[in-house]
Amino acid sequence: MMPVANRVVVCLVAVALGVAELAPGPRRPRVVIVGGGLAGLSAAVEARRTSDVHVELVDKEPCLGGSSRLACDGISVLVAPADGGLSARIWPADGYELFVEDALRAGAGLADEALLRMLVRQSANVPAFVHSLGVRLGAAVRAPGHCRTRTLRPVEAVHSTERTLISALKDALRADPSVRVHTGVRVVDLLLRSDGSLAQVHFSPVAIVDPSAPDAPCKLEVPLDLCAAGAVLLDSSGRRFVDELAPCAKVAEAMLALPSRTATLLVDAPAVQAAGLANVLRSYEERGLVRRALGLDAVARTLGVDPLVLETEIEAYAVAQAWGVDPLGKTAFPTRLELSAEPGREAFLMSVTPALRGTLGGLRIDEDARVLAARGGPIVGLFAAGEVCGGVHGADCLPGNAVLECLVFGRTAGRTAALAARAAVAFDRATDDGER
Repeated sequence: MMPVANRVVVCLVAVALGVAELAPGPRRPRVVIVGGGLAGLSAAVEARRTSDVHVELVDKEPCLGGSSRLACDGISVLVAPADGGLSARIWPADGYELFVEDALRAGAGLADEALLRMLVRQSANVPAFVHSLGVRLGAAVRAPGHCRTRTLRPVEAVHSTERTLISALKDALRADPSVRVHTGVRVVDLLLRSDGSLAQVHFSPVAIVDPSAPDAPCKLEVPLDLCAAGAVLLDSSGRRFVDELAPCAKVAEAMLALPSRTATLLVDAPAVQAAGLANVLRSYEERGLVRRALGLDAVARTLGVDPLVLETEIEAYAVAQAWGVDPLGKTAFPTRLELSAEPGREAFLMSVTPALRGTLGGLRIDEDARVLAARGGPIVGLFAAGEVCGGVHGADCLPGNAVLECLVFGRTAGRTAALAARAAVAFDRATDDGER
């Protein structure tokens, strides 16, 4: 293994730490990025946009994308793009503080407020960056745990937000001769280390249970936009048991209290259209992950529950929608679920369960994405973003904020690393000239 050269900047963007054995290149600023998930890809693109550096992107998997490929989140931002383009309207003046308050509440006192405020502040720049990759963003929804409508996803995307962004970022890097990608390479060591904690973990409350492999350890997420658009969660008897728009940790806790630890997510066609997820659901249906039913009786038969119990539950939910008073505490009803009123109305059903989404603890960073040593000072030439970092979100991460973190801090790490690498090479050249 080659040691990390003094003038090579290392950017950690995944849980694997270290350096890869790379062929020595010309005397040119070089950034080594360890991890090819959403944060790593964002870092690579931003590094190249910032300075004429050479980028070495290393990932232990045979293909890029990391665990980001399995997620199905939106992007929560302060600015809503108009028609998916660069023109935008900003949320009301109190939107910034409300966004921060929502994130701090989810963090339960464990979040780094300075980093969270930077995350929210920089979110206003994310739609333009996404648009520069050729990805159009659609209308915003109010995701679980958020008090305002602020979560976006790509327009007419066949795949999840994460997969759509990964594909666009890979296309950008593929066209750049100054980027080398090393897949199937496991990093085993770094010369410098920093203490961290993996105490916090993040659960997705609604991961899909594959009927053909219910015990499979790896599961796809249900887009939380479905809950935001009006989906309901039912227990084995056909009754609701939780506010579907509550913070993810609360929904996961309620689901884990069920005897089977699984529930059924029920959503009708208008809600799917409102969320812009028709293509995504169709792809899930082709994989046998989604069942379709026409009308309330068909839903009851599919679930194996008493039709009268289900009808009573749906009617009670309709009353809650009409009056805005829900025994389970729900206060926002984006669309009306009216299966009992329309016998032929199309509905979609998925078996869901909480699943571990990622870690929220790890390396400590500052607002420039520099890795901090145990004594608090930054480690020279070492930057981090993504799941390898800790403290940004605290105890839990709001929907849309994980993707946001990858884009904001991934780009910050790439930008700062590129500038540091350029400055280091310039210093070396000046020193050599002086010695001559």
